[in-house]
Amino acid sequence: MQLDLFLDTRAVVLNNRTITALGAHDLARARSALDELRREAPEYDSLPALQTLIDAYASWRLPPPDAAAHAACAAWVARVVEPAARLGMGDAGRGFAAHFRRELALAARNLPFDAGYPTAHAAYAWLKGGDYAQAETAVLAVPEWWRHADLLYWVSLARHRLRGLPAARPTLFALAWRAPQRLEALVSELADDLLTRDWRAALRDRAWENTEAGQVAAWFPAWYLVEHSATSRELDPALAPDTPPARAACLVQHILDAEKPGDLRALAQQRDKLRALHAGLFGFYMDKRRTRLI
Repeated sequence: MQLDLFLDTRAVVLNNRTITALGAHDLARARSALDELRREAPEYDSLPALQTLIDAYASWRLPPPDAAAHAACAAWVARVVEPAARLGMGDAGRGFAAHFRRELALAARNLPFDAGYPTAHAAYAWLKGGDYAQAETAVLAVPEWWRHADLLYWVSLARHRLRGLPAARPTLFALAWRAPQRLEALVSELADDLLTRDWRAALRDRAWENTEAGQVAAWFPAWYLVEHSATSRELDPALAPDTPPARAACLVQHILDAEKPGDLRALAQQRDKLRALHAGLFGFYMDKRRTRLI
């Protein structure tokens, strides 16, 4: 019993020694500790993952300055390094994997954004490595970045991690207009309780009875502004494409502005335009107005 306890304790010590060496990028020390661990406890759970990480670090080479090569390397980090780091190193694995992402980001800093290989861009590598400020900066450096769904997705994540939901809302709305099929995944990844609550409420709303299911997400920004009128200033019309859902959101912003000074003629005209764009959304807006007047 005492021998078994000693061996278990010894295995834990060697496992932790391997993790520490990997975190310090000391390959020789990591190999030595892992070899000892394998001799002491050949069935230890973390052995395969730690060996994968040692092999990955030993074979690591930066790709040439080519989008396809960078995308393939990013996929290899996601497929091989990150799962092994989680299994073998626990919380320390995030830092180990982030090292690969940082090196990729620095190597890709002069690569232009290629929509065919989006994960080759430095913004993606910074984001996956947890450097959200660098990710935001890299996105904003791309000409007309707001036209690309991947960049809108990434900058929304980065801004949410840095400054919370108010900072992320403008680009989240822009993503809803340009790639509504991706909004649900973004809401899920943000894991913001208030946003998730509103998203689910919007999906259940009867305003969409005559709207194609795949397009409901594109109308979410307009719904959100009606639901939370105090946030209307956060909508950025410069990011809005010329589509009915985007025009509706900008129109709701104008309507909410027109309500404040009490310009009834302008307000009536704006409301008529909203009704023409989407009768269900207009009904939702009017229900909200009545509720607030009671």
